[in-house]
Amino acid sequence: MSTLLDRRRMLGFIGAGGVLSLVPLEAVLAQGAASPDLRGLVWDRQRAEKNWRRNGGPLWIVHDRVAMKLEGVVRDPLKAPLSAVQRTDILAALVAASSYYKARGLPAPDLPLDENDAFNIFFIDLDQNTNGGTGDASGPPNRDSGILGYGLTSDLKVEENAPTVPAGTHMMMSGPALLAPDYPEQGWVTLAHELGHAVDASIAAVRTWPVEEGKEILWLGEGSTHSIAPFALKSLGFEPVPAWKSGEWKFAKEVGRRPYDVSLPLKQVPKRRPSWVIAKDPATKDRDEAERSDYFWTKNATYLTCGFFRWLFQEEAPIKIRTSVEKAQPVQFPLMPGAPSMTRPGDFELFQPFRYTEVTAADVAKVQANPKWIDEGVAMLDRFLRKHHPAWAPTGLYRAFPAFVAHFVGWPDDVGDTRDGFFAHEKWLDSLFMDGVPTPDIAMGQDIDIELKPIAPLAARAVKFKIPPIPGNVGGKYPSITITAISLDGRKNAIDDIHIGLNGNVLANSLSHPIRNGNGKVRRWYNVNARPLQVAKTHGETVLTIINSASDIAKGRPLRVRLHIALQVGTADGQVSYHPLPTTDDQGRTIPLPSSVSPPMNKVTPTAPVARGSDDIRITIAQDADLVTMMDLAASNNLMGLSVQRKTDAPPDTRAAEAAKALASLQSMARPTRKMGLVVSLVMPRVEPGVVGAVAGGKVGAEWIDPVYVPYAKYGVSSDVSLETDAVQIIITSNTEGTIVGRFVADFDKGSQNTEREFRGKIEGNFSVGIVIDDQQGDGDLPEDPTSLLPTDWFIACARAGIDTATMGQMMRDAISASDDGSGSAGAFSGSGTDSGSSRLVGEDPVTCEFKSEAEMRMALDRYLKQMRETVPGITPEQLRAMREAMLASPETTAAILCEAGV
Repeated sequence: MSTLLDRRRMLGFIGAGGVLSLVPLEAVLAQGAASPDLRGLVWDRQRAEKNWRRNGGPLWIVHDRVAMKLEGVVRDPLKAPLSAVQRTDILAALVAASSYYKARGLPAPDLPLDENDAFNIFFIDLDQNTNGGTGDASGPPNRDSGILGYGLTSDLKVEENAPTVPAGTHMMMSGPALLAPDYPEQGWVTLAHELGHAVDASIAAVRTWPVEEGKEILWLGEGSTHSIAPFALKSLGFEPVPAWKSGEWKFAKEVGRRPYDVSLPLKQVPKRRPSWVIAKDPATKDRDEAERSDYFWTKNATYLTCGFFRWLFQEEAPIKIRTSVEKAQPVQFPLMPGAPSMTRPGDFELFQPFRYTEVTAADVAKVQANPKWIDEGVAMLDRFLRKHHPAWAPTGLYRAFPAFVAHFVGWPDDVGDTRDGFFAHEKWLDSLFMDGVPTPDIAMGQDIDIELKPIAPLAARAVKFKIPPIPGNVGGKYPSITITAISLDGRKNAIDDIHIGLNGNVLANSLSHPIRNGNGKVRRWYNVNARPLQVAKTHGETVLTIINSASDIAKGRPLRVRLHIALQVGTADGQVSYHPLPTTDDQGRTIPLPSSVSPPMNKVTPTAPVARGSDDIRITIAQDADLVTMMDLAASNNLMGLSVQRKTDAPPDTRAAEAAKALASLQSMARPTRKMGLVVSLVMPRVEPGVVGAVAGGKVGAEWIDPVYVPYAKYGVSSDVSLETDAVQIIITSNTEGTIVGRFVADFDKGSQNTEREFRGKIEGNFSVGIVIDDQQGDGDLPEDPTSLLPTDWFIACARAGIDTATMGQMMRDAISASDDGSGSAGAFSGSGTDSGSSRLVGEDPVTCEFKSEAEMRMALDRYLKQMRETVPGITPEQLRAMREAMLASPETTAAILCEAGV
């Protein structure tokens, strides 16, 4: 592979050949008349820069009657001259694109100048499928071609065989393609694209970018150039994204419709094209699929990578607002969602430093360590991001590429605001994942256990599934899920290369543990909110992306991954009752106690993830709506107050308001006025992954609070009712590294300890829970690269808030340090809390403290509510005031809550 730029290959003489031909040019301009003798054209940087910065825009000369010779073939001039309208339109496009590129600090193009210092470009008779190009060319020898359509005459004293146009970098556009544009502005985009290549020709750094004859390297130059070209025409009133909303075939390349289960740099590509390309352009006898496939991957797909570069340079590249007001108001942390932004959306400001980034010897060395899967462009891009990007400087491609894939899956909804044409849910996924997206079933009694096809470095796979809503809407419409990924091959810590994308975000990585058989590792994500952002538009399907991206790009290799997904949901149905034995008073008299029947059950409710303990596994199924609400709120985690808001059809988040009511209700547990707090708990002996069927030795408990016992408190009788039985049948139907699914039946009448028949009744139910940790696997290992301890939305939110890289790094270090509890745990970054499996959720082992006065307690309450305001998404001042009034009405309970909260 050459490390020097072959200018024609890198800058691209664009032969689109087939259905994805580069945009044809609709209109052409000339400012001044074409000169009949162009032998005096010169390339002069100083004069070019002067013309580039000319007031009113550069001067341009467009030739339509001059033949050009490229690749050894003479191309004829246009058969019919350009019209005045066409010339006017082209002038407008050239002026607009020039102004846009110049405003981003890009230099003058490397184009020939005439005696008036005007740039000269050429329209020639190219093949209909070729739209134009910028690269090495010249006019043909004068004996082979006339000038301006006329034969040579004695009046033109020219040397025999001298080229009519000097050899050098020329910008040539196709006349035939001009006559049949796919959409009105397509010609403008082609012109802006080719002008971008001409600018590249004048940048020394770009000439260090790698080129491999007829191969994949153009993903870097063509992909990035095609990302900026449509936006260079905004001053003409052209808005690219709205123009693409129809999802018609003609916009496939502009959007960047390419498969990302094929590696980003296209180093190793399939021997077939995507199905949606084949359907539009089937193979023929004179051009079989092998030939068409090679052309697609080495030419067309390079342009399709524009979607990735558009995201890096525009869609997620916020720019700090440098104003006196901003400088006078330092950013306060933590930033709350909706706080005033100190940035504006990016608009390719990063394009100039990107174009001035050279390929270095260190980049070449990285490629030599992994030549099959990366090129110098990958190494250079990773280094560029780590130096320049406002969001991805801390991570480079390691987290940037996974974040892009997660973002691009939702692009039609979050950016394009359309599901028309190829943006329709199934078609869009088919565009991004040519090997298909499996759709396994998931339900109360059925988890997902799937081995994915191997994932190439800097590539991704996807899985989609429908989460069944919770009947009755107790604790939220959709249950959370637990996700478990197992690396089945690769290096020791290959699991760190696996990233999980969901709803535009990439989840934070936490601890990993060795698997029992083999060299792989397992990592789990729990309490994951997997409701689709757009239920209606995606047919209720959640799309999970699994991305392979190594922190050190030289170590990236294909990986095999097994994926487990389980609902966190359970049911309990039946009725049990407590018939306590009489107690005695202080004088020894017998005091009969009333019986208590359990509150109503038969609810499908969320469950907390559990630990696979060294001795047992404990599962909790709360049947009290208030408890479920508090559990649901606790499971959500808005890390350090930073979030990214995306378009969704979900109803407004009412969890804060519901939690306020639930908290006020739960405060009454100290002095209950109704039955409440029903919890069913299941304890079973430890079972190893893979073991299914009946499990002996289990126990089931039921607990609730009944105010009927309040009058008996003076006799030492608690309002807490607690039943337990070992007459239990437990059937496990699925048991993987990350999930346990099963059902149970508990007969309280037949418990071995129920000799006095205090406990009666029966409960049966189902459970589907995720495994958050396996105690026999040890403490686990943190990711080698600490940036993956945070979700990618955190980096995006920081960048949007104007937080510089240094501050971002310090916040990240502080957060990681705060999460270290001495055992190496990183649970704070898993987007969830953990549950040890205790069957008692409230009222057990209370923390006691004492306030010296009511005023002190009120001060503590205000601190507590302030913390809620800063950490609970969506909570309103009105809700906080209602909570304060409710809590002040019950000072003893409030004091206990504040003590337990450590306020």
